[in-house]
Amino acid sequence: MYTFIIEFIAFVLWVGGFWHAMRHRNRSFAQQWFFSSYLATLVRETINLFVFQIYFFAPSIVRLGNAPVLLAMLAPSVFYLAYAFARRWVDPPKSAMMLGLIFLITASFALPIEATAAQLRWWLYSDARLPVFGGVPPTAPLVWGGNAAIFYAAFWRIRQSRLNEPGKLYALIALAPLIAVGQILLAVLLNL
Repeated sequence: MYTFIIEFIAFVLWVGGFWHAMRHRNRSFAQQWFFSSYLATLVRETINLFVFQIYFFAPSIVRLGNAPVLLAMLAPSVFYLAYAFARRWVDPPKSAMMLGLIFLITASFALPIEATAAQLRWWLYSDARLPVFGGVPPTAPLVWGGNAAIFYAAFWRIRQSRLNEPGKLYALIALAPLIAVGQILLAVLLNL
């Protein structure tokens, strides 16, 4: 029901976040963040929908195989918003504090997204134990926060390496499936 709303919002947030990252960081940073996290999200959603089936998307959502093409832009955008807010309070070299803030900020952004998705049936969880907001498991915001922290940890580590900028992009793209597997394992552990 009204899935075009969330897909449009995801697209606008992705484009806006990419533009902001290019303007306030640089083009290489924006490419590394948004392309690698988008790819990791596509891989994660494909594996989830094919193997684990923790949640299901509405049939009207635009897909590439099993993965929602436009909706997959939402996670990188929310992760970047959390990163941008966290940078205002913590210096990025303090990675433990950045991870914690990114986790908390992403989880706080995720709760209204998940609640709206549950009410409008954009995606539904297969086993919503102790559902809140009409079908959202309490672990859902924790999964979002954990996914953001996992991505940021890999991203920050590669950004600190001695690779040149294209090499960092290639490394992050090569690590995207591993990042996705880590995110899925977190979701599975939290949903046990």
